[in-house]
Amino acid sequence: MSLVHKLQGAGGSSSALSLTYQGSVTTTSASTTFTYTSAPIGTAASNRLVIVVVGNRWGASSGGLNVTAVTVGGVSAVQQVVTTSPTIVSIWSAIVPTGTTANVVATYSAGPLGTSMSVYTIHGGASITAKTTAQAVQSGGINPISTTMNVTNKDIVIMGTTGDSATSGVTLVGVTENIEYNLTSGARGVYGAGSLEITATQSGRTFSATYGTTDRSGIAVASFNK
Repeated sequence: MSLVHKLQGAGGSSSALSLTYQGSVTTTSASTTFTYTSAPIGTAASNRLVIVVVGNRWGASSGGLNVTAVTVGGVSAVQQVVTTSPTIVSIWSAIVPTGTTANVVATYSAGPLGTSMSVYTIHGGASITAKTTAQAVQSGGINPISTTMNVTNKDIVIMGTTGDSATSGVTLVGVTENIEYNLTSGARGVYGAGSLEITATQSGRTFSATYGTTDRSGIAVASFNK
């Protein structure tokens, strides 16, 4: 089920941008491709921006793991931000004008232990290029993991995080959590994604993820606007 938010202008009228969380999917497959089959992408529109968050738990044989491509209904998405190994989180965007569902396909340089994917849409003319981005990665047991990013009124922020965790659960700060997957069986890790419509300009807004326990994790954040 999708979750729709509309930004309000200063006078209370609806602004042009409308954010929808469309859905998520996860797998413990180690395949080098992963498809979110018939993912919901909302109402067709010439200015519909589809945003995809991909979170990967690395495998022992995939030390140099990278997400090499994401497509949405055959349309190539542009990578906006990515963390580095060992836990890879990336955010991608594409203008997809047709269809209400689409196969969303992620391709990797090596097979991860697990993959999670979330899909968002923004209607109203948001730029395909993120306005600001931030990311952080750690492998020394730092918990929570956090980063900061400047935001302005009416920005739409998307955030993703993934990490190893011996205890289920992750708490997101700086956005409203939309989805959480606990794949702790077999060391598949924990994944979370969230979004927020900014209502006030703020320098150095904190975005963080707190896990039950963790020794490796990553966080990626991107804001979008016109």
